[in-house]
Amino acid sequence: MKINIIGAGISGLYTGYLLSKANIDFEIFEASDRSGGRINTWHYNNEHFVELGAEVVYAPKSLLIKTLKKLGDSIEPLNGENYYAYQQQLVKRQDVPIVERLIQDLYDLEDYTGEEMSLFAYFQQQEYYSSDLTNLVEAYACEYGTTAEKLGVKNLAMEESAWSGGDEEYFSLLPMQRVSDYYKNKVKDKIRYNKVIKHISYSGDNVQITDDQGNEYVSDKAIISVNLGILKAGDINFDPVLPNKKKQAIKNIGIDVGMKVILIFSEKWWPYDLLTIEGGKSCYEFLATKSYNLPTLTGFVMGDKVKIFQGMNDKQLRDLMCTELNNIFGHNKASETMTHVFSKNWGDDIYHKGAYSFPTPDSAGMRNILAEPVGDKLFFMGEACNINGHAATIHGAMETAETVFKNLVYK
Repeated sequence: MKINIIGAGISGLYTGYLLSKANIDFEIFEASDRSGGRINTWHYNNEHFVELGAEVVYAPKSLLIKTLKKLGDSIEPLNGENYYAYQQQLVKRQDVPIVERLIQDLYDLEDYTGEEMSLFAYFQQQEYYSSDLTNLVEAYACEYGTTAEKLGVKNLAMEESAWSGGDEEYFSLLPMQRVSDYYKNKVKDKIRYNKVIKHISYSGDNVQITDDQGNEYVSDKAIISVNLGILKAGDINFDPVLPNKKKQAIKNIGIDVGMKVILIFSEKWWPYDLLTIEGGKSCYEFLATKSYNLPTLTGFVMGDKVKIFQGMNDKQLRDLMCTELNNIFGHNKASETMTHVFSKNWGDDIYHKGAYSFPTPDSAGMRNILAEPVGDKLFFMGEACNINGHAATIHGAMETAETVFKNLVYK
């Protein structure tokens, strides 16, 4: 049996690793010139690194944690306090009753069983809600890679209830790229880079995939592990066309543009216990990234807010983020101490076209459909296909690889 895998993100690499151990012939076709997908470590000054993509490690019993331990990597818990920007002040939730109530309601959403609606619509119905709380609600949606108008509260609750990995969150103290490189090195002779697959034909006895140069590659089965954004954009043509339910799943599961802005400072001037800042004006969320060698704040910008940053050079980006932080803290320490800025807009990345998937008001049951094989020839995987509540995570993508591998080998 010969299998072609489209995409050398973590799910594609991990599947290749599993297939190699089972002595099954395969090739991996990667559109870009690098593997790892949304694991994207950037090294600078020969001694420092930042994560332009996946960074936070979840679930202590996950496949990712097992890999990190195999590599001898150590992890550090995400400890600290969440601070909130409210009415031009930086506060802790317990210090402002209305903020405390909002945050508690956000946490309680995982138990929501009411009518499906957007997160924004849900809070508009709450009698205490005012525009002063909008950025805090958006900061919550930002963690799921989108805005409050697009996030479905009931489907979110259903996915959160399926989460089985525990509540712990960690930083890896070493580059996340070590994980993708580990599996890449196991299958490096099987990876074909700069192969942009544009057409997949599966009507006959085998599967033919065709790249943008007209080269054809034949296999018995094909695994599609590209980002959901690529499927939504219709960058791959299927013959015959995918079943209507599959197309509906691609349409209904959400994925939005997303951007990371990593800010390096010469000194740590924020509160010693700060973990996150929620509710900024231009950037809804900042994370105090403790695993880097230098004082670092990482800004997360999702959805429509990304438009503000598009086309900016590094100086403009630096000025905007410094202004945001100066306003939040009420002093100019950000401007005075910032030394480096790095950014990655995953919406502009032509090989991804989006950050990571999220539940919309119309996505109930759609991940199951997206993950279903088509005609025992096409297999779909990646974080958007995860039905265990672990979508939008590295370990969730790896879980889908294991599922596809089992379907191929044991069924």
